[in-house]
Amino acid sequence: MMKFCHFFKRDKVELIIIVVISVGLGWTVGFVHKKPLSLVYQSKVGEVKQASLTLEQFRDFVDGKKGIVLDVRPGIFYRLGHVPGAISLPRDDFEKGYQKLQALLEKDKRQPIAIYCSGESCEDSGLLHGALARLGYVNIQVFQGGWDEWTRAGLPEELVK
Repeated sequence: MMKFCHFFKRDKVELIIIVVISVGLGWTVGFVHKKPLSLVYQSKVGEVKQASLTLEQFRDFVDGKKGIVLDVRPGIFYRLGHVPGAISLPRDDFEKGYQKLQALLEKDKRQPIAIYCSGESCEDSGLLHGALARLGYVNIQVFQGGWDEWTRAGLPEELVK
């Protein structure tokens, strides 16, 4: 029993020494760096900002064919009506849809991409924006008003036949 207590005390002392050295090194590194290191890992992908488009800007993007327009709503809604020229990339089946569009999308990861969903309360646009940003796309814009605002404005629609 006496040997056990002796080893336990020694282990405790070693643990305290390790903690003190670690904290000291951490403070030293923090002091030397002009910008402190983050306690939480932050991916450089997070630097891709989510640009929002107004209805007018989105319409100009679509009419001027300034890039790829992605409809991220479930496929059934895309088939019932979508923005002219839009391509379906449903957020709920992203992996399969992305594989189908991979050749088109990966031609140039800097090409302009506009994303829309059903409306302002739909989070799928933001989720797809994040997924594309993690894949290296850097010129992504989101039309927050989505399909609801587009149709309320009486703008043209396409149907899948």
